Amino acid sequence: MKNLISPTKASEQWGVHRTVLYKKMRAGELSYKKDVSSSGKSRRLIDPAEMLRVFGEPEADTCKTEINNEIETKHSESGLHLDYIEHLKEQLAKKDSLLEKQAELIASRDQQVQALIDQVTDMNQRLLPAPIDDDEYQEDDMPEPPKRKWWRFGRKTEVVD
Repeated sequence: MKNLISPTKASEQWGVHRTVLYKKMRAGELSYKKDVSSSGKSRRLIDPAEMLRVFGEPEADTCKTEINNEIETKHSESGLHLDYIEHLKEQLAKKDSLLEKQAELIASRDQQVQALIDQVTDMNQRLLPAPIDDDEYQEDDMPEPPKRKWWRFGRKTEVVD
């Protein structure tokens, strides 16, 4: 169904009136295919080979103008596509430059933050008390538990001074 054309387009290309095409279709001299559109309407489509069989070669003027129109349309579309591609390239270059600037800002901020962290760590080290060596720690600093008598048979524990 890719190359099928409408009766209107076929009448323009072959220089035949549309009513002649419809009469030949009804008489069975010109075959066609029915296509149902999404809206539910049925339309007739004709294969160009069938038009060649029944009416011969299309008129030369209409074919040339149609080909020229297609070429101009494709050329203008390709020009639009090229313009759009250039526009997209410009936008991409802008985005890349912005990303580079942001990366530089982040790198400089990271360096500043790291310098601040180093300063705060250095100050904290200065403010902390000197560490206590385990050798200097003596048990004399701990209070001794009260001495008790060794017997505890039902009596209250007495503390011996």
